[in-house]
Amino acid sequence: MNKKAIFLDKISGNLFLGGLFLSKLRYIPVLAIRPILDLMSLLAYLVGYIAWYAATIFYPNHPRKRDRWYGFTEFKEQYQLASLVGLFSTILCLINPALILVSVWLFTLSNMIWAISEYHRFKHPPAYEEGFSYERQAMYLRYTMAALVVSLITAVATTVAVLFPPAAIATLVLSALYGNALTLLAFYYWKQCTFTKFEPDVLPKASYSGISARIGGQSERALECLIEETESNRSDPLWKSAPQTSISGPDLSLEPPELKF
Repeated sequence: MNKKAIFLDKISGNLFLGGLFLSKLRYIPVLAIRPILDLMSLLAYLVGYIAWYAATIFYPNHPRKRDRWYGFTEFKEQYQLASLVGLFSTILCLINPALILVSVWLFTLSNMIWAISEYHRFKHPPAYEEGFSYERQAMYLRYTMAALVVSLITAVATTVAVLFPPAAIATLVLSALYGNALTLLAFYYWKQCTFTKFEPDVLPKASYSGISARIGGQSERALECLIEETESNRSDPLWKSAPQTSISGPDLSLEPPELKF
């Protein structure tokens, strides 16, 4: 893949992970630093979404899985949609905090689109990506789903707190407990897919461009059929056992990859 895309992806991933970490530090019982942490978190997300969208510009095209619900468009465009929705959500929150309800639900929608795109990638991997590992992608998808649930919990808790003030304290306490626990789980999955060495799977030897050259003027659908034929005999359980590696390693709070919240 294009080196610019890889570089921008790495930047956006680190910023997203840093933004998530900073957003959880706001639960520290020091009221004076909460606004600063919130602002730093939002700025990290803002730049992260911009970098993510910029990275997608350099992604090669890959035909979508037309016959599946998750293939409503190719995952390059799904990434772009997720990044734009997330960017709009962050800008809304920065401009007018009173729009927090709209912002948190848009943020959740962005994460949902991102999760769909990663599932799409898992079921229909790009032929141009060297060293692709289904096991690593499965681990990254778990990380994505954990991040989605965290954002959903935050959105529900914020909605309840705004619309039903008497339940605000209990709701926010519960959301903090469950949200922080799932955030730790997300960090664990991120660490596993980032620092664990996964054996690459054998993808179609012919690249997307190579197949395109051979089929000449045939339709995109014909190209999809050729690629899908190579995947027809594959059966990879998404939730198979994770690699048995120690959780010890780099300090996740200081070295936030590829995360897109």
